[in-house]
Amino acid sequence: MILLKNLLNEIDFFQNLTQQFDTSVANSSKLNILAIGDNEVQSNYSFAKQLKRHLDVNITTAGYRNVNANAVLKILNRRLDSKFQIVIIMVSGNNDGDQSPNNAIQQLAASFTLAKKYGARVIAITNPTKEYLTPKNKLYRSDMYPTGKQIATWVNSQNITDETIDTYNLSKSSFNRDNLTLTARAHKNIMGQVKTIINMFNFKPKEIAPIEDKETDTDTLPDTSTELGLTTIDPKVTISGNFSGDLLGQATELLKKFEGLRLEPYWDVNNWRIGYGSSTITKADGTILKLSNNRASKPNITITGEDADRDLKRRLSNEFIPKVLKQLGASADYWTDGTKAALTSICYNYGSLPQVIVNAAQSKDINNLSAAINTLSSGKKRRLKELSYILQAENLKLNKDNILPNIDNNTKIGGETKGNQYFPTASRRGFGMQTLRGVTAMHYGQDYPAPAGLKVLVLKPGKCIKSTFESGAGNIVKIKHDDGTVTTYMHFSELLVNKGDRIESGTVIGLIGSTGHSTGPHLHFEYRATEDSDRENPKAFGPKYFILQRT
Repeated sequence: MILLKNLLNEIDFFQNLTQQFDTSVANSSKLNILAIGDNEVQSNYSFAKQLKRHLDVNITTAGYRNVNANAVLKILNRRLDSKFQIVIIMVSGNNDGDQSPNNAIQQLAASFTLAKKYGARVIAITNPTKEYLTPKNKLYRSDMYPTGKQIATWVNSQNITDETIDTYNLSKSSFNRDNLTLTARAHKNIMGQVKTIINMFNFKPKEIAPIEDKETDTDTLPDTSTELGLTTIDPKVTISGNFSGDLLGQATELLKKFEGLRLEPYWDVNNWRIGYGSSTITKADGTILKLSNNRASKPNITITGEDADRDLKRRLSNEFIPKVLKQLGASADYWTDGTKAALTSICYNYGSLPQVIVNAAQSKDINNLSAAINTLSSGKKRRLKELSYILQAENLKLNKDNILPNIDNNTKIGGETKGNQYFPTASRRGFGMQTLRGVTAMHYGQDYPAPAGLKVLVLKPGKCIKSTFESGAGNIVKIKHDDGTVTTYMHFSELLVNKGDRIESGTVIGLIGSTGHSTGPHLHFEYRATEDSDRENPKAFGPKYFILQRT
């Protein structure tokens, strides 16, 4: 109890420090929810993100990879405010290698108590089990979760929070292939429990959308926008560069795009930072100033873009590039400067290259390197951009059997032809288990390669129930037809209909493209017999629902 009292006293001190909040949330009359934890909370399909899509509420999410109980308390100090009526804390089993769970339990107790002190209703979600991780798993670390079971047991038995949701005892089927992160369906189930609890609290917010599975063309690990200050890159923007430039030039260009420029200090987990995410300032005369790690004392300084460039190039030249080259060893000569620049970006983000990346790079196999990058769960969109950059730099394509052929507008394609209209030939990438970028996953549609810019005409009338951009699907259109069937079309370069539009036979819904997770211009087509049914093999249905038209 003495430790708990000291922690609460420390909390009172931190509450007087500067805090960063979304003022638009504070001024809203909607129910305000704060959800914190690790990257499970921040993933695109997390229970929190799904809840926001289905309820008319404001949800603020905060978390980062491998967060421990102490970090949860720090996040709470940074984010908590009396505007939040509900605080959801998804507990992590990571206790920084401490073999005793007592410290983590005290920290969590302080977090729960702090939220209650602000008048919020508190929902605790136990840490998911890590028992399915094995030494053969690339994400396995024997010291990472030594006290997970004891922490989960305490969370389930404590009486500080208003409600507890147990995820520690979930079966293996609730986990992704990494055996570490929960599936979208598991998060959907958690969301259902959260909704029930919110209604028990008598808040009863308005529902804005039915609960349904989110369409995904590939089953990849979630993206995380984190408390570590990572900049999330819009997946619609292609990361390209001057591949003829040297290693330093390409690495500098990439880091500028990913990190973003900040000319005034900002707090980032354990230090004040400035420029391109740096804890130092490099002056014109070569003097290096290190920013304070005392959160209570914000440095009173402003820099210029030239200062930031100078510091970034110094750190890359003297620290990160040499570290990457040393870690790669003899294999460094095998990879292009572009690939090494992207690996330097990963190193800049992590502090050093994760061993799984080092091992893959030393194998000199692009498929191994791709698969290794896909195992990194932090900053997933950034990781995909780095991988895209590597593929361009190496002038290679992964999984050649799944790569869509290069088709131009003069190519004659199979199928019934009606003037400029035709039905395209299906590729080998159809309904079933498929491998893409080194990852094997269920592919729920049929792919049809086609020249970029071709029009897609729908043949069966209905109503557009979705027209938006999603990270995996790219530009996506979903139609509920008058006969009750539902079809989905992905990867458009341009959307030509809006949600709610009436679709007639012959309506052009979009232009063929390669947005989202895509290896070339094509149309990904999905079919459901009803809106609530599972996706079926769509290959036999395609000719009844759409046709392409040359421009």
